[in-house]
Amino acid sequence: MLASFYYFIGLFLLLLNIVVFFNLKKYFLLKEFFRKFKKVTNKDPEFEDFPVNIREVIKIILLVEICNFFWSFIGIISSNWIIFLFYLIVIPILSFIINKSKNNLVTNFFILTKVLVSILIIGLLIFNHFHFKLNLTNLILN
Repeated sequence: MLASFYYFIGLFLLLLNIVVFFNLKKYFLLKEFFRKFKKVTNKDPEFEDFPVNIREVIKIILLVEICNFFWSFIGIISSNWIIFLFYLIVIPILSFIINKSKNNLVTNFFILTKVLVSILIIGLLIFNHFHFKLNLTNLILN
């Protein structure tokens, strides 16, 4: 019962990640604006420095990333802990690459990869819980 409630919350998280996917163009513009602002002013932009339409994207992205982290962190105590651990390792690595990359194409590729990995892993875990009911950790480790 509690696990079903947990994965039902994950379903809403999956929907939020899909919203981010459909707003990737604004996400790309956000990164480009951040890079250009820093290049011109030599400082990080404040929230008020961003255009109004991009501020909403910032709020959505922050909400989704915080929710993804907490949902995955709690998921480590489940039977599919290895998938959650993989997620908690891969996403920060992709975020690090996104933040350190100087090339727009590379940054955009890794942003897309990060969003798709989130959608695929969360979707897999939810679908597995409600449909297959497999212990993915045992399948991976054996």
